[in-house]
Amino acid sequence: MNNAGVVNSSPFLEKPGESIQRTVAVNLLALFWTMKAFLPDMVSRRAGHVVNMVSSGGLSSVPHLVDNCAAKFAVVGLTESLRQESKLRGLRDIRFTYVCPNTVATGRSPALMTWLMFVPSADMAATAPPALIMFIWKRKAGSGAWPSWAPLAP
Repeated sequence: MNNAGVVNSSPFLEKPGESIQRTVAVNLLALFWTMKAFLPDMVSRRAGHVVNMVSSGGLSSVPHLVDNCAAKFAVVGLTESLRQESKLRGLRDIRFTYVCPNTVATGRSPALMTWLMFVPSADMAATAPPALIMFIWKRKAGSGAWPSWAPLAP
């Protein structure tokens, strides 16, 4: 399971280039390197499951998170492309899933939280682990928004 990310909430034209590079390096490129490290063993066993945690920012745009959303959209494409490549190679027992949980209120971006204040919330710390494990376990491959209302984010 790939689950790493950084966020720097600021308007695109005010965002330093170094911040954009760091966001893309952590939120996208790190997944390339992690999967390149683990996929050869899955291929040799002809089985495995790659789960890439994305965010609702991989399905819809969010103001002040242009770099984050671009990287998260790319992770969706990366996951889907690898799934198709695996099928083409006859490796149908290697599964690829991306999970798009909704935004987590970290308190780091008051503007973003104001924008998202109508989005339903849940006590993620209490409900996420068991519910997320069941969500992933039930999936053979593909995508998923978790919790189910995550795609409702504007």
